[in-house]
Amino acid sequence: MRLFYACVLVALVACEDPPPSPTPTPPSPSSATTAPATPSATPSATNSAAPSASFAPPPPLGSAAKEKQHERLRALVPNAMPPACKLKPVKSDAPPWLKKNPEISSERPFIEGFVPAALPTGTDAAHIQTALYVVYDEGGKQAGLFGFVFATGSMASFVRALFDQARPRDPERFVIEQRVDTLVIQWTDGDKGPCWEALTKHRAKTSP
Repeated sequence: MRLFYACVLVALVACEDPPPSPTPTPPSPSSATTAPATPSATPSATNSAAPSASFAPPPPLGSAAKEKQHERLRALVPNAMPPACKLKPVKSDAPPWLKKNPEISSERPFIEGFVPAALPTGTDAAHIQTALYVVYDEGGKQAGLFGFVFATGSMASFVRALFDQARPRDPERFVIEQRVDTLVIQWTDGDKGPCWEALTKHRAKTSP
């Protein structure tokens, strides 16, 4: 079964062009308007079958709300991993938006660079307020956990629907979980190993 990996340039996760499929109906607040598709994703994450919808940008994120979002995403990162799981170092040729691993940030350059590399075309980065990136190396294969906090639960549902329409996914290698306004994506580019198992167990512990 063909797998839609969560792609990021430095994670070496391959994606293929998906077949055409219907576009999910986006949420429709009174301020919503239809607009041309957002800029296409990088070649490693292209999903040309999914046109985007544009909505009025959310209000700025306050400092208290931002800290709560950071705490929620920070809780997804295990404090300890098996000895075989090493955090993948950020090399000098990494994309400019990626400065460290793990990274939890509400900064626009990070989110606007990360989103097209990891989420389907049609995702509007303006509606993502905070994001998590963490990737582990396990003897040449990789496992990672990405998290995205949206301004509203309806926008998170819309992006979840974009994932669902893209193609079938192999639950042995790719899991996407929606927690109201947050999408949590766990993936691996190889067979399940200690990193995958540790991330799965920890994610279950943090589930609401």
